[in-house]
Amino acid sequence: DAFVLRNNYGPLAYDHTHIFNATYYVQLPGLHGTNRLVRGLVNGWQSSGDMQLQSGAPLQANTGGALNAQWTGVSNTYLLGTDSIQLMPYLSCDPRTGTGGGKYFNTSCFQTPSVLGKNGPSVWPYIHSPAYFNTDIGVFKTFKVRESQNVQFRASAFNFLNHPLPEFGNHTDVNLQMSCNQGTSTAGCSEGGVNTNANTNGKAYYSRGRRVVELAFKYNF
Repeated sequence: DAFVLRNNYGPLAYDHTHIFNATYYVQLPGLHGTNRLVRGLVNGWQSSGDMQLQSGAPLQANTGGALNAQWTGVSNTYLLGTDSIQLMPYLSCDPRTGTGGGKYFNTSCFQTPSVLGKNGPSVWPYIHSPAYFNTDIGVFKTFKVRESQNVQFRASAFNFLNHPLPEFGNHTDVNLQMSCNQGTSTAGCSEGGVNTNANTNGKAYYSRGRRVVELAFKYNF
């Protein structure tokens, strides 16, 4: 914003309000009082893994500041008298309310400004994109062959809970299409002024991620 300095400040595009990362290593318990063959197969297994939890990044900062709004029937030059200011949707309510059913924002809160000289806010309430969650795990054991040789068996699973992550941006699910009819010299929109993109309904269009399993043998000599 070339005219109001504070409008240039808000959450950064890579901000994640909450981040939790954990790693672990466990020496699995074995059996005692059994024969040597059983102890060799069962004892000595180890496990390691990690867990990552992150709240979603700000949606506004990652969608051109205005959910990639496309305007039909109105322009910043017409409403604001200049093309130096980005035309922003007017917020009739907090877009974080009225969600549910997989929605991350309420599209009915976004409207086309209807008064000449009045723009929507440059910085919206913090709308989080989908959170990030991932878990990896591995189990392994080393079998001794002789004095200086051994074989290690390892099984690893990435995203082992098979938890797909909803994701914005692979379709028009974050593209507002604001349509209205320009009115007289005292009104910007005589009617309409709401989002007409059915694919932008507050829900993430895609999910990404699946479980990946790897098995490995390693011979050390």
